[in-house]
Amino acid sequence: MKKPILEQSELEELGFNFLGRNPLDNGDFFRWWSFRKNDSEIHITYEFNKKNEFISGYVDFNCEKLKGRLLTKKDIQLLIEIM
Repeated sequence: MKKPILEQSELEELGFNFLGRNPLDNGDFFRWWSFRKNDSEIHITYEFNKKNEFISGYVDFNCEKLKGRLLTKKDIQLLIEIM
């Protein structure tokens, strides 16, 4: 992912819970959010450098990283509806 799929306010509007900001090497850090429904779980993680610039991000669904094409806001909304 080259840029965040959703802004923090959009994640909160969809019902995601902010799980925190944790450090990585060299002053970099990540932020992550979680959404749970019907025994399923989505985690969205964004990584930033020490200048607070977005580096990368990924989406996990039930502990499996979603790979392939770039996900959009509509993809996340559809996944929530399916859950």
